Amino acid sequence: MAVTLFERTNGGTRPQGQEFLDAAKRIVDQTEAMTVRLTTRWRGECGRLTIGVHASFAAGNLRATLIDHRRRFPDVDVRFVDGSSDHLISDLTNSAIDVAFVAEPNASWSDRSLLLWSERVVVALPQSHPLAAREVVHWSELRDEALLLTQHGPGPELVKLLISKVGYSDPCRLLHHEVALDRLLTSVGAGWAILLA
Repeated sequence: MAVTLFERTNGGTRPQGQEFLDAAKRIVDQTEAMTVRLTTRWRGECGRLTIGVHASFAAGNLRATLIDHRRRFPDVDVRFVDGSSDHLISDLTNSAIDVAFVAEPNASWSDRSLLLWSERVVVALPQSHPLAAREVVHWSELRDEALLLTQHGPGPELVKLLISKVGYSDPCRLLHHEVALDRLLTSVGAGWAILLA
């Protein structure tokens, strides 16, 4: 079937089939817009990014990294997933999350992981504690302390670190809780124990 798009006359050329031309222009415009969207998504400038988080991001390098990412890529919809290191590695394997920040390396992902930074361990102490006035607390000074630890986030890794630094082996002095770190700070303020974070 032939369609006449232009009609030649003595007065010049006049477009015919305006409906066809309007539809063609819409198709070209939509194709260009789709190409732009796909290109920005491919470059990570838009779309969804699911981040697995194993440690607190209230402060430190992770917080600064997330703030910088938000500033540079405001059109990316960031979602967070909390979990243990093993759980997050499993989620990565199954493509349930896009990236994970964990406290210690995982041997099964050694060829696909990157050490980004190291952070200090912080000790939260009640105001009345003898170490509270000190600017630096040494590992050896924690040997006889009751320690609050969360089962979430880096709690298990902190236990391993504590054992490696001071040989801490009294399980009665390690008070594990199934709550997030911010909830344990209330217990610290009440003088129950000190907290590693």
